[in-house]
Amino acid sequence: MDRLYSVMLSNASDVNYTAMTAKAIEGYMNTTEGMLALVETNPNARWECNERLKVIYPSEKFNYNRFLNHGFAQCDVSKYDYFGIFNNDLIFGDNWLDNAFNYEWNSFSPVSEGWFKHDNVAQGATYGWETGKYFCGWAVVMDRDAFNVVHPFDEQFKFWCQDDDMAITLKTSGMKHALISDSKVKHLLSKSHKLLENEQEMTSGMVNKLNAKWQLG
Repeated sequence: MDRLYSVMLSNASDVNYTAMTAKAIEGYMNTTEGMLALVETNPNARWECNERLKVIYPSEKFNYNRFLNHGFAQCDVSKYDYFGIFNNDLIFGDNWLDNAFNYEWNSFSPVSEGWFKHDNVAQGATYGWETGKYFCGWAVVMDRDAFNVVHPFDEQFKFWCQDDDMAITLKTSGMKHALISDSKVKHLLSKSHKLLENEQEMTSGMVNKLNAKWQLG
């Protein structure tokens, strides 16, 4: 048992998004023994729960970090060693998690084949914090030390920069993050942007909040 508890966010707004999310759930279930909390934006969507899948319907306006907090609120942290955050537009490769345990890390992201920033990555583990390259918000696994540093997640980050804020928080706390070449989870890339109600606020507006919080720029 890998003692993994993960949260995945979903907006099953039509049959295509539902099918994409179902495939991501299936991939997670087939490649781990972990628990998964699906936080579903669409209150009319209906997912079938089981002993490893719980579904949460916040019935409120989408906020990435708040929805993560809803998902992890269902978790007894003392029972788990690892904590995952995953998009619903992922294809999980075989042994992606098992292979990661060959390396030392507090958090890691898998390589996404076809993502230009992961072309020609070094074999094994590469340590770094650059978001979108080493720290990939669409797929992050943390040990308990790292999770306790970032949780609860800062709810001022509703979409963009959630990963930047998490990476800076972990880095400044002395954690070690790895991009692991033999852990592979393919990201289908930005499938949810068209679902945003206020894209400008959720994207460039979040950059302003990040800069203000960390005194960047």
